Amino acid sequence: MLPLLSYLLPAKALASLAQGPCGKLSLVASPGHPTPVTVWDTFDQALRRSGRALWEDSGRFTLLLPDGAILAQAADRKGNFAADLAPGPVKAALADLSALRCLLPMTRGEITETRLALTDDLHKTCVRAELRLFNTETRALLITLQGLRGYDKALEALRAQVLTLGGEAPRTLCARLVGDTPYTSKPEVRIEAADSAFDAATRIIATYLPVVRANEPGILADHDTEFLHQYRIGLRKIRLILGLFEGVYRADRTQDLRDRFAKLMRATGPLRDLDVAILDRDHAHAMLPPSLHPGLEALFAALATERQEALRQMAAHLQGRDYAAEIKTLTRLFDKPRHLGPGKLADVLATDLALRLILARHQKICQAAARITPETPDEDLHLIRLHLKKLRYLIEFFAPLFAPVPYKVVRKTIKGLQDLLGQFNDGVVQQVSLQEVLLRQAAPPVAMAQSVGALMAVLHGCHGTDRAAAIAALQAFTGPDLCTIFHSMLPGQGDLP
Repeated sequence: MLPLLSYLLPAKALASLAQGPCGKLSLVASPGHPTPVTVWDTFDQALRRSGRALWEDSGRFTLLLPDGAILAQAADRKGNFAADLAPGPVKAALADLSALRCLLPMTRGEITETRLALTDDLHKTCVRAELRLFNTETRALLITLQGLRGYDKALEALRAQVLTLGGEAPRTLCARLVGDTPYTSKPEVRIEAADSAFDAATRIIATYLPVVRANEPGILADHDTEFLHQYRIGLRKIRLILGLFEGVYRADRTQDLRDRFAKLMRATGPLRDLDVAILDRDHAHAMLPPSLHPGLEALFAALATERQEALRQMAAHLQGRDYAAEIKTLTRLFDKPRHLGPGKLADVLATDLALRLILARHQKICQAAARITPETPDEDLHLIRLHLKKLRYLIEFFAPLFAPVPYKVVRKTIKGLQDLLGQFNDGVVQQVSLQEVLLRQAAPPVAMAQSVGALMAVLHGCHGTDRAAAIAALQAFTGPDLCTIFHSMLPGQGDLP
């Protein structure tokens, strides 16, 4: 393994490093002046989790890679997404970030850069280094070494001194600066073997309510569309537990909770539908010739106007007294569940109930897949997609129960199948949505009507291909090979047919 290029040091090591000799060599420091710095990451801290750190100072972006390499480019950008950055090495290195997640300023402060030179008794430079002292909510010191040809021993002498002073791998720089408790849309929920279904269901819901709430500020600020999407996923998982774990809570309580969470979900529908439509903009342009693009621009301009009103309504909902009281009541109810009211299945072992539900859901999918014919309505394929979503969430909730290797295969296969069915369903829904957009316009421009008609024709042409691909993947998922892997994943089920 090659030596690191950069190291994190305790901030107190600055004085020792800048002043002390290094064997027979001397360190010469050229200190700079503090300048404002902003540390960037996505809301879910994708950079921190990958061991990278991104900061902006003095009109440039600097990216620290896990191996200690440093990339830099001008801080020019059109927006806050990685794709909005000007072309350069930093943008290229951020290409793996989700296109749906924007970069956000995580913390601000000052950075002071000090240049070091390791010189011999003839004052000839043998090694160069750059010290960066971050002073944000916390302090961190980063040193980057630059060896010169023919002076390998001098480089190793400086590296040895850095290690002596407490130098360590730089992967944790971002965590040091912005904190090590990032948001996650999939928090770990510990389910013990002896847990009752009541305890497990309550713990899952109590864990996901803060996930839902964590997305509220991002929805209101309209940073990116993933805040609303993850808010909805959190609500969907809560509703799934209430629906599938029927009998764990008292029947009247279960129905009341399902109604209340469904009401919260309904409030998000208009904005999410418009988000999905607008996110398809590039794909729509790719499907039509340039001569029809002006009509598409008119279409998406109309959608953007509608979205502004939907966002205003969503913000009013989230900031309203009724919502504040309701979400506070629900959170308190699951944090202190003595008033939930146990049902007839409350004391059943959670793992037993989960296993039964997973097997039953898989069986439903297999039975539905076996009934598919060329005449099967599109709606039936959509129902299978919903079954798959429930199956995937269930196995994710109870992942520690399962053999790791087949679990990963099954989960990945389900996700791929969901994507294909989702693509097929989106095409069906889009055709209806496009008609509705035109109907909502008092007098749609001719160019918009022409482009919408052409887009609907292309989507209709893709319908058969997308449907065939989804059905083929579904048949493979319910075939003998994947069924064997599925059953081998489950405890005690390896010998099932």
